Amino acid sequence: MAAAQARRILGLVFEIEHAAGTVATPAELGALSMRRLWPFSKGPAVQVVSGQPREQDHGRGGRGKLQYCAGFFDGLGHVFEDGPSYRLELTLPWEQHEALRLFQQLFGGSILPSEAVGARRLLELRGRPLRAKGNLKWQLRGAPGRSAAFALAAQAVLKQPQLLLAAHWPLFTSSPRAALEGCKWMGPFSRAEITWAYVAGLFDAVGHIRDSGSNRQVFLEFKQKSFRLLESLQGFLKNQLSLSSEFVSVRHFHRLSRLSVVDSRNAHTTLRQLLRVGLILRKEAAQLALSPFVPEIPKIPLGLILAARRSFVDECGPGRRRLLPLSQSLAKHEEAFGRQSDAADARHALRLLRLAI
Repeated sequence: MAAAQARRILGLVFEIEHAAGTVATPAELGALSMRRLWPFSKGPAVQVVSGQPREQDHGRGGRGKLQYCAGFFDGLGHVFEDGPSYRLELTLPWEQHEALRLFQQLFGGSILPSEAVGARRLLELRGRPLRAKGNLKWQLRGAPGRSAAFALAAQAVLKQPQLLLAAHWPLFTSSPRAALEGCKWMGPFSRAEITWAYVAGLFDAVGHIRDSGSNRQVFLEFKQKSFRLLESLQGFLKNQLSLSSEFVSVRHFHRLSRLSVVDSRNAHTTLRQLLRVGLILRKEAAQLALSPFVPEIPKIPLGLILAARRSFVDECGPGRRRLLPLSQSLAKHEEAFGRQSDAADARHALRLLRLAI
């Protein structure tokens, strides 16, 4: 049953790749027409899932948001069993609620408090959470969930098999749990085109901005379990930025792979492209990494600057900052533990932040 289920999913993927007039034999054409489930050649119907007027859905903005969401879902999204059917789910820390709002605006669904363990926290200072407001969960089920899965499946690279299951329920006869288990061994079979908007969503989900130490060089990292997804991303970056393997590499570690853009100039170019298409969660960090003020003070680690900059943004909006009281409390905290150098770095970083704002 699991093998038959896997073949059915791969058949759907084959349809998406080849339904635009590429069937060669009558047998293939007959099989395609018998199993046709939606007009693949027309691509995703954005207006079905966004609820916006048709004339607003064919613009580049709507398609770019869909590609961003597909990249983000490939990074952190999940398709879960929901009784006899499926549900889409995305769990993030409270500080990253902007991404959940985008999914809700495009596809509907609800955003609820969640106690999920292991949700990613981007805002850390030396391994300690800066704020602990709990996690939020976006979830979508039923007919809206199938519409969202349909739209995301056409743009997703890694999670396409799971999204196809959710989009075509109840056409699959096996249990959702068995079908999802059968998807685990599948790699990224999709031939969906990787775009800068897709990369922006993936970077917001699993990307990192690093500094190489004393020389103030910025480099980028993507961390993912799927080695093949990162290889596809590596090919995209090489083609777009004319890079060699020396500057963009993929390495596999135990149960985790990492793509690194180690050339600072190309890392800056990548960040500018991602900002242009619409970073959300890492927008401020990218802007600060590109700031001309950062290289002027080489003693401050970029990671400390990024963490401090983000931690002093008031939750009511990025324009309202509480620099003075928080900087004093942070410095006192470091001094209380005898870390005089860290306290001096924190005060120095805050002076830099005032210049960069």
